[in-house]
Amino acid sequence: MTGMTAEFMVMLGDPDNLTLDAGIRLICDNITDAGVIGYDQQLCGEYRPDLLVNVSSPTGGNGDLEYIWLKNESGSPTIPLFSEPTWIEIPNSTNPNYLPGIVTKTTYYVRCVRREGCDSYAESNVI
Repeated sequence: MTGMTAEFMVMLGDPDNLTLDAGIRLICDNITDAGVIGYDQQLCGEYRPDLLVNVSSPTGGNGDLEYIWLKNESGSPTIPLFSEPTWIEIPNSTNPNYLPGIVTKTTYYVRCVRREGCDSYAESNVI
């Protein structure tokens, strides 16, 4: 509120304290569980999958939730997802549920979620 922080001293070996920002940076209170999505679908040929739904909501932390969905059409459903180059972010997929477009080959989906103000996402199950 004052635009300044209390006086503090940085000592060698002290861990980073990201709360000393004069109130400008939001403090992250991220989720502890990304929740569960459903349901697996097994169809052949070209088809439009059913809506991928929120089975159980993310839990833990405080603040608004931010979602992104990823898909994988060329690899296996491995986690952690952001280190696997075969996972692709789906543009404009920012809701707890997702309706895929037409699918012509095996495709895996995962929902990633975090609390507003946090940098890292947590992944749901892969379907």
